[in-house]
Amino acid sequence: MVHSNYEDGPLLVNAECCNESMFAFQDDDEIAKNCSEKYGIDLKYNDSEQLNFESYLCFMDCIFTENQLLINNSINMENVKVDLLNLTENNTDLVNIMIESMEICSRLSNNIMDTLRRNPNARYLFQAKCSPMAQIVTDCAAMEYFINCPDKYWTPTAECETMKFYALQNRFTRF
Repeated sequence: MVHSNYEDGPLLVNAECCNESMFAFQDDDEIAKNCSEKYGIDLKYNDSEQLNFESYLCFMDCIFTENQLLINNSINMENVKVDLLNLTENNTDLVNIMIESMEICSRLSNNIMDTLRRNPNARYLFQAKCSPMAQIVTDCAAMEYFINCPDKYWTPTAECETMKFYALQNRFTRF
């Protein structure tokens, strides 16, 4: 699940609604292993709401920094594209939607950060010892991906449809 509403509580996106296997870390991903050990994150554990928030924030910052997806607190889209192609084994359906999602969120990232800095309920994001940029962009991109999930990967349950409806209604207002 993805927690994407920093102001009003969690907006949950259920990964079972859309095939999001591309977000799973591979067993041979040395950077993910090193970052998980450094911040005490179990790569097999999927329920992020039970994780220490600051550790998870730093873990995501570590992943993005070590993979050179985040350079000087800016998303490097060329490196993101290469990384996504490697993660998805060239599944162009998923890659194209995820690249588009990352591009949208990368363009919005500085505005999102500025909005969150002004929000007293989101100040905790900036009190962590690591930058929240990677987590913010990841949450934003996951939400965009969820909204634009290809039909062949979508699970049309009432719960999924309700989440998608809510996500569309609150697309950029959650930040």
